[in-house]
Amino acid sequence: MNRTTIVALILGGILIALVWKATRNALWSFLSMVIVLFGAGVALLYFKIPILDETFAHSLGHALVIAAILAITVDVYLKERVLREVSSDVSKYLIGYRLPAEVQDRIRALLQTRWIRRNCTIRFRLTELVAKPGFVKIDLVVSKDLENITTEEEAYQDTYEYEKHLSEKILEMRCDSSDTRATYRIEGEALTKEKRDEPGVMQASGKKVKIPPAHESLGRYYRFSTRYESEYPNNYSDIVSFDQPTIGVIFEAECPIEFRVSAPAADVFTHNRWEYRRLFLPGEHIRFRWERIPGETEKPGDE
Repeated sequence: MNRTTIVALILGGILIALVWKATRNALWSFLSMVIVLFGAGVALLYFKIPILDETFAHSLGHALVIAAILAITVDVYLKERVLREVSSDVSKYLIGYRLPAEVQDRIRALLQTRWIRRNCTIRFRLTELVAKPGFVKIDLVVSKDLENITTEEEAYQDTYEYEKHLSEKILEMRCDSSDTRATYRIEGEALTKEKRDEPGVMQASGKKVKIPPAHESLGRYYRFSTRYESEYPNNYSDIVSFDQPTIGVIFEAECPIEFRVSAPAADVFTHNRWEYRRLFLPGEHIRFRWERIPGETEKPGDE
């Protein structure tokens, strides 16, 4: 087996591997084409091909190498810059040219959203504190599916924040997924630290996980959950706020018969269960309330 045959077999194997990878990722599709062009150019420059004129082969080799270099440098830069400038200039006409600039900026930020949360469930459990009359313990679990709506794999870290003066305690953060690389479960108070850039605010963070684009992760899911508990007076309220666009929220409450739990009007309501079939934007929240009703014997209902 001569040198040319060996090189051809190696290049063929590399080409097959690149094509297989390209079918799974848009970035690899582009890189595969660049590598194939560069490899073909080098082969034409350094290996003699009987069916091609040597001068023509060298000229074609130089052209392919130059094309590969331009594609991986200038072409990528120009496309990104043109897309950014066009988006900036045209977006104001697409999102409402009569709106104030501040509103347009908010809409423009939403157009650049990378993450979407779906199927968010909030499970609320209330128990009376016998040793502390007039107070209750709230156990809350917030779970949601996360989707990467970009075209590239992105790193994500789940976080939860609360005010330092509140009596909240983070019990657990986890990610349940069919992708074993993304699964984790963290327990304990070591999860929480005070933010350096925002004194008085506590933050708990999960592990960083890499999530592929939604169109490449069919059959896979990434469900993040946070569980925490706190102590509040018998009659009080709390909120669950959203830091990412969230579609579809279910709030479920479990409490003794002496208590009544209420929440904002929902699309579907049954006893102690509120289902919101809409989008919650970053900064929006759901406020839920509870109150003790002395002597109450019937099942509590909505407010």
